[in-house]
Amino acid sequence: MKSLLVLLFCIVASVAIVAYEAFRPWPQGAWDAADHDRNGLLTRNEMQTFGGQKSHRNTRRLMMHFDAADTNDDEIVDGTEIEAYGSAIGSKDPYDHLPPAQSAPAQSESPST
Repeated sequence: MKSLLVLLFCIVASVAIVAYEAFRPWPQGAWDAADHDRNGLLTRNEMQTFGGQKSHRNTRRLMMHFDAADTNDDEIVDGTEIEAYGSAIGSKDPYDHLPPAQSAPAQSESPST
């Protein structure tokens, strides 16, 4: 009976861990892997460190994406900025294109008097 309770506890704990990982708000993937302190915010320094950890990573390209995602120029990218950036480039863009530049609204010409 005791071993059955231990097994049941392990199963419930495993399901809880999987559910937490599946539904946590911070995006998973490269952005998440670069967040070394796991605080949900990605700093410029964390991204540069992440880029330099493996020889196959292109730090210049990573920083290009970081700078494009950092819309308020505070050198920190949060989940909201990542979501907006991912939506703008169609999420996982295989060609690493920057999102299209937002054009300024057309100004109507008023007749001079």
